[in-house]
Amino acid sequence: MPQVSAVCCRTVHVLTDLEGRRDAIDDLVDAGRLSCIDGVLDFVDPNDGLYFAGDVTDRGPYTIRLVEMLLALKLRHPDRVAWTYGNLDLKNLALLRDLPRLTLGTADYAAWLQQQPETADAAAAGGVALGDERAGGQQRGKRDTLDCRIEYWLTRQGAAQAFAFHQRELAEMRGRPVSREEAAEDYLARLHPGGTMFEFLRLGQIAILHGNVLIDHGGVSRSNIGFVPGATSRIADARQWIIALNAYGRQQIGLVERAVRSPGWPASFPDGFIHYADAIWDATAREGAGALFMNDVSLIYPFRQRERGNFRVPDEEAIAYLRAAGIDTEIVGHSPFGDLPGPLRADGFLRLMADTSHRRAGAHSTISIDVHGGIRVRGVSARGIATTCRVSAKSPPPIGMVTREEGYTVVGRTRIDGATRYLVSKYFDGHNIRDQVIDRAELLRMQPEPAVARSEPEDTRRHFELLVAELQRRGKRILALDAVETLIGKRRPVVVSGFSKFGHSPFAEARIEEEARALVAQMASPEREILITGGTDIGFELVVHRVARQQGYDIVGFIQQGSIAGEIDLVDTVVFAGVHQDWSAPLLAALTVAEAHAGYAVFVGGGSIVTEGIEHAAQIGMPYFGYTSSPICLSATSACSRSSTGRR
Repeated sequence: MPQVSAVCCRTVHVLTDLEGRRDAIDDLVDAGRLSCIDGVLDFVDPNDGLYFAGDVTDRGPYTIRLVEMLLALKLRHPDRVAWTYGNLDLKNLALLRDLPRLTLGTADYAAWLQQQPETADAAAAGGVALGDERAGGQQRGKRDTLDCRIEYWLTRQGAAQAFAFHQRELAEMRGRPVSREEAAEDYLARLHPGGTMFEFLRLGQIAILHGNVLIDHGGVSRSNIGFVPGATSRIADARQWIIALNAYGRQQIGLVERAVRSPGWPASFPDGFIHYADAIWDATAREGAGALFMNDVSLIYPFRQRERGNFRVPDEEAIAYLRAAGIDTEIVGHSPFGDLPGPLRADGFLRLMADTSHRRAGAHSTISIDVHGGIRVRGVSARGIATTCRVSAKSPPPIGMVTREEGYTVVGRTRIDGATRYLVSKYFDGHNIRDQVIDRAELLRMQPEPAVARSEPEDTRRHFELLVAELQRRGKRILALDAVETLIGKRRPVVVSGFSKFGHSPFAEARIEEEARALVAQMASPEREILITGGTDIGFELVVHRVARQQGYDIVGFIQQGSIAGEIDLVDTVVFAGVHQDWSAPLLAALTVAEAHAGYAVFVGGGSIVTEGIEHAAQIGMPYFGYTSSPICLSATSACSRSSTGRR
């Protein structure tokens, strides 16, 4: 695992969330810590290093050059430079998956094309033209060409300007006009193995360990600690967890590379890492307005720990998990904080919110890790207030505290007329920033205290409220656990738990349909049995849902409060049986209910949830079949391949 040591680097600078803009790099250049001559980035001090905490792309006109500068810097100093994946970086891999499937029949693509003004070079590029109506003398309706498909896809990912930025930057780099067609071909080439964006991802990590400091993009929480996609259990030691996560990331990038280089792609594209790395944008939610659903188990795009709109340290369980491994400081990106990085302190723990991508004009800052594992933050706010501080998990208050009154975070100190003053800041109404400079007496009156959330996290509550509203809007029936008893009646419940986003499949992809049909064919009948699953249309359960519906079976999805509405389509009845952080609770509840009605379970594939399910079925004496290879056969006397078989 790439790791910069204190022996190699006396000081390590930290950047995050450049998002196609170079202003944070310019801050380090202006501070005399980096040099940038003719676009070549380098260190001024040979004892310095650099960490980048993800999101290099999409939202500014400098993405191509930033990637090239960071790659070149790492090539010259491989042991002094490292970066983590950001969700914006990894989601671009999904373009390789989605582009071959994008046609004029794709939902709303044709309508989007007709709404775009046609450009001269788009017309010259050919393609299928849509629409001939004119508005203000300008023909509407771009042609179905590669550039339009890429631009449409990026727009649907929330990066409407990314393609225009790419075309503009490419023209600046080449010193001549660049057509949309040329920009599209270049965009794709950089995403393929050998291209600069793919090589940037190849060298990335999910997290970086630097002594007592953890650097990651999204932030730890009790729902993601110890979790590695496909693992059969959570990892108890935080350092081993980071090692395993980074190994998983390298493996997934390798799988994508092999898929892209294979003759048969995109028929089979490994997208588990894409699911892990990003939240889910459901364009159909809120009656077409769309909604973002977070990803509980991800370290790249998790739920944020917020209260009254402002960020807090992780929950106590996550802090204890890290501290047990000697990690008492975390630097995270992903979540814009304000003009300056924001330290958040709890007892014996520090989280630095390093993302200042929404800072106001005139603000600038730098972050560095010193040889003792402390964090130095220097900066100037948009109002011209210069602050500096060194903060660590052991620092005395008030830096990193949050005021009980009005919820301000104490982000730094300054000197005015020879006296110490404190800069306090908070967010409100999205990315709006309010700050004040106050003296110690005023700060004490506002009652600074540890930055611990004292109420239910806002993002998880809002997610659950939106989930319920969306399920109701889609006509889903939401049942309480006791109502399931009535629904089951005299039928025998069959619990099917199959590999999903993060588990591993025992079958080749081409066999999943066949195996799902074989499973349903061996069930008794819709009159005698009822199907219970995890509710989401992903992996093996997606095919089971489709086949079982065709055969007339009732399906009940046992889900948790962090589920994604857009992933629940083929199941019409759902039961909430778990809070956000407890992904295994719905399965355990389903098994308990099914056992009370003489039901049985089928486990297909592997993952931590499946493992917990098998253990629970064994504990309650429930018949079950566990398959790690094909074919699926529910006969206890058949000589089929089974990893384990309980009584039936």
